[in-house]
Amino acid sequence: TNGGDQAGSNAEPAEHGARDLTHFLLYGNGFRTWEYAPEFNIRSWSYAGLHAVLGLVAIPFVGFDNKVAHTVSLHYRKAIYHKSRQIGVFYAIRAILAIMCAFVEYQLVVATRKWYGRQIANWLLLYLIFAPGMTAASTAYLTSSFSMYFMTLAFSCWLNPTASIKRIATVVGLTCCSVLIGWPFSGAFFRHTGFGRSKSIISGKHLAQKVGVVGTVGYFIAAGKIASQPSIAVSAIEMAGDGSIPSSTEQNSGHHIRPQKRKAKQSLVNRIDDYFGEIMLFCWDQKDVELREKAICVVQQLTRIESNRSRIVKWGGLKMLANVIRSPNSDRTYRNAVVALYRLIMQHNRRKVFVVKSGVLDKIISFLKDESFSNDLRYWSLLVVHQLSLLESLHAILILKQMIPILGLMTRSTFGNSNMQKYCLHSLVRLISSLGTDAQKKLSELIDLNIVSIIGGCLKNDDGELVSWAVFFIQEFVTRDIARVEFAKIRGIAKILVDTIDHPISGAESFMPRVTLRTLKCLAVRNNEFQQEILKFGVLKKIIPFLESGDTEAQFWAISLLHDIIENIPESHEKFFSMKGLDALIRMTNTAAADVCLYASNIFVFLCGIGGILEVVTVADDLIGKNRQTILQSDILSSIVIFCQSHESDIQYGGALLMLNIATFSDESALNIADREGIEILSDLVLNSGRQDLQVVAAKALSTMARKESEIHDVVFQLVIDPLVEAINSLTFIAKNSSELHTLMECFQIFLQPDFLKPPGESGSLKCSEAFIFNNLNWTLVTEPLCMRVIDMLLLPFITNSFGIEDAFSGVPPSEVILLKRDIHTFFADRIEAVANTLSELSADETPMDASTRYFFSFKALNLLIYLFQNDNARFFFEANSISVIFVSLIRLTSKLLANQAISTLAMCLAQGLSRSSLLNVTGSTKTILNYLLTENSASANFYGSLIFDNFADSTYSFSPAQFSDTNSTQSVEISLSTVTPYLFWSRNKMEIRNDSWTFESARTNASVSKKGKFAYEIVLRTDGIIQVGWATASCTFDPEGGEGVGDNEHSYAFDGNRMKKWHSYFTSNNEYGEQWSANDVITVLIDFDEQTVSFLLNGKNLGIAFTEVNPELDWYPAVSLAGGQGCVFYFGGATDPLKFVQTIGCSRFR
Repeated sequence: TNGGDQAGSNAEPAEHGARDLTHFLLYGNGFRTWEYAPEFNIRSWSYAGLHAVLGLVAIPFVGFDNKVAHTVSLHYRKAIYHKSRQIGVFYAIRAILAIMCAFVEYQLVVATRKWYGRQIANWLLLYLIFAPGMTAASTAYLTSSFSMYFMTLAFSCWLNPTASIKRIATVVGLTCCSVLIGWPFSGAFFRHTGFGRSKSIISGKHLAQKVGVVGTVGYFIAAGKIASQPSIAVSAIEMAGDGSIPSSTEQNSGHHIRPQKRKAKQSLVNRIDDYFGEIMLFCWDQKDVELREKAICVVQQLTRIESNRSRIVKWGGLKMLANVIRSPNSDRTYRNAVVALYRLIMQHNRRKVFVVKSGVLDKIISFLKDESFSNDLRYWSLLVVHQLSLLESLHAILILKQMIPILGLMTRSTFGNSNMQKYCLHSLVRLISSLGTDAQKKLSELIDLNIVSIIGGCLKNDDGELVSWAVFFIQEFVTRDIARVEFAKIRGIAKILVDTIDHPISGAESFMPRVTLRTLKCLAVRNNEFQQEILKFGVLKKIIPFLESGDTEAQFWAISLLHDIIENIPESHEKFFSMKGLDALIRMTNTAAADVCLYASNIFVFLCGIGGILEVVTVADDLIGKNRQTILQSDILSSIVIFCQSHESDIQYGGALLMLNIATFSDESALNIADREGIEILSDLVLNSGRQDLQVVAAKALSTMARKESEIHDVVFQLVIDPLVEAINSLTFIAKNSSELHTLMECFQIFLQPDFLKPPGESGSLKCSEAFIFNNLNWTLVTEPLCMRVIDMLLLPFITNSFGIEDAFSGVPPSEVILLKRDIHTFFADRIEAVANTLSELSADETPMDASTRYFFSFKALNLLIYLFQNDNARFFFEANSISVIFVSLIRLTSKLLANQAISTLAMCLAQGLSRSSLLNVTGSTKTILNYLLTENSASANFYGSLIFDNFADSTYSFSPAQFSDTNSTQSVEISLSTVTPYLFWSRNKMEIRNDSWTFESARTNASVSKKGKFAYEIVLRTDGIIQVGWATASCTFDPEGGEGVGDNEHSYAFDGNRMKKWHSYFTSNNEYGEQWSANDVITVLIDFDEQTVSFLLNGKNLGIAFTEVNPELDWYPAVSLAGGQGCVFYFGGATDPLKFVQTIGCSRFR
């Protein structure tokens, strides 16, 4: 280490100098050769300084052998310590140099493998390991060794085939370090980095052209020299394949390359594996265009092998291909580049993103738009776009580049080419699925391209995959309700779509049935014609298996489609039953999801013949009586119980509605529901569900069951009635209780409806039988407090917001105000103050009802009062509490809603026994009622007002009878009280009727016609709602709860101008008839026994023959059925009720 060491005596002086100088820099002593002296300054200290830095790094890690130190004295121990430490540092520096050399040689081997292939790299590695000269130079203290490290690393970097500024800058930087710090003469090697490639390229090209493809391959494989002539391999491969690319048509045939060429090309491709680097450089060569085109062709051939693709990408293949596509080139070069690009990005998302960022997309789009490019280039460009569309993150860019209309045009222009159309549609479907708020605009652009007709052609193609993507495409439109009608009009689409539905256990791709079912569902919405068509092609047979499918999505769309068909096409019911669809539907409900069960419950509702759930219908369009036997024989009650016990209120509502409907079928069906614990389930819904319409329907079901079977009464009372009354009596008049109190009162009122099993009351009075619950309610503990509760609610409008007695009645005539104040203070002051004090004592978090809510509950109390009045004790209680004064006071208020209800309640109470004298004793009562009726022209007020004054009149009063025959018979023609359903109200002369209940009430007359001749009667509509007017025989039965009225069985005929339909029998289809009617219209009902027809006139306009083949041997009675809130007046052609339009039909008198 000091220059005299014999170990380095044979080394060149330069090494001694650098080594000694390093020792000097590390320890401050030692020799220094004259080249480093300041006076000469021939060599720089920087080289030695770098080694000194390595020494400083090594010093902390160099130790001392204590075993040797213990054998000598202390003096020699210190000497040995210093000596051994310096030697350790010396060898550590050498070891670091060896590691650096090994690293740069490794980089050279790696680059050589990329450049010349695996074989040459292996030979180079073997040489470097065993070459003694390289081994000695690797750790030498020489500037030339330092330069060797950097120049080796520079060559390794230069051999990298990717061309970039960064790579060139790295090579130049490494060379500068070698020249400036190490050996200056090493810069001379920098100029040889080209390796004289041009000569080898030319010679290889000439040889390939001279001896031919097979000869060139055989020669170079046999001679083993292909490694030194890669350009010849490029030419050979290019010639073997002729640079051809399989077109969209040739891909299917596989015969576009002759077997001999294909074999030769494959041999070269297999052997060329070692020369990727050279080939990639040829692709970047801008001078020799011909060679560049051939090299790109070779890259395209190499991409056919999947294992090559990642290596090509690693060597910058994507960047190279992007450059080629962006630059001006021939169609052939573009094709090769696009094909290679497609194969490289296939199933690699990061590569797809790189392609878009590299700016290639614009050029690809130009290939698609410009028809001057070859079909093959456009085909492969389409494949590239298709690959990009598979990556959702790129959809926004593709949409921004107007790819949707471009692909739409491509779909049109490639008609007949199933492959290209397939990729176009697939790409379109992917892009359309990502559209946002501008979907309507984008899809409308496609419609403007007449895409519907093109899709129609695709559906008829033999390529099943193209048909599938056409269905996908249609789905994207119709699910957005775009061009739904246009697609539905494609000829044959119904059959194609139905045939596309595979059985769920067929093993087909599961997504296709989902898509087809969803498409059918959307096309069938509000399209009865399309529904009829798919029914004709057997859609029921296709979708019923999916009801029990494990594919939940397919199950959902199947039942959704089934729902529309069952709802709108009554003819489908019989087919559905015959295919065991009902059994499948019942089994499905045991495990189906909530949304599926909702559709199932609605389908059951339609099959039972009542209105829907998802789209509420007040009264059924068809009451399908012939379905009832099939339904009752099934296990439908098990499904209904599941619905009622669901956690979804909509499904619970469907279950309760079904129980209501089935309870109307027969007495036995009501008992069957009870056996399934239906009463307990419904009771829980009434009391605890918290949803008003659900509670009301459940109450109706229980009420219907109780009226069907008297043995159910006690159970219903214990489970529902008693808790209902307790809840009504306990709730305070605060805002948050308003909804609950309203619902409980409405449910209780349902149970208070008159019991129709009991005989009707006397002529001129309402059916006054008590409801069954009054027999069980304790008067003192329950009924009397309830009646007092009703009184309190009736007085709520007379309480001010400050909890005082109302004195200011704005809008009320002064004369009426005086009477109001006097009556209130005379009769109710104490009670009003008691209620007001209760409201004022509420806590801070209990907000009292506002004025409008108080008026509303007074309205509800009036409605409930009608049914409480059936009980004798209740009637006496109300009369004792001046109920007549309350009626008159409420009529005097300015609320028309409240006054109308007071008029109707007063009329019903008078009919049930309210003392007329108690009403007449109220000062000004007659004048108040008369003035209100004269100013209020509503149908309800007119009807109930006439009932009030009928009760005021003498009990012997009656109208002159009409003659209902050709002879001068004295029989009075009127409503037959023995035939009216229980909740129907009628006038004293039995010529006007009204229904204010929730049921479908009916009535017929006491006289009939038959045999021969023409007969007519008229009704004047008080309202314009659902009324079925016509003729019925004595065999016609009515079911108010079940919604069965005139025209709903084979023993009657009817017309309904609200829905503009005619009705006959349980199952009526194609029954559109007549025109829309309005309140006050006159409907003439004509039966012609000579022609055996039934016709109707609307205000004298003949609507045409409605029914034929009427049996003249049967006795036909005028009959009518009314929905809730409807009313009408009969005219039979007598002296006091002449027919207004009888002249227009040739009848001068009723015949």
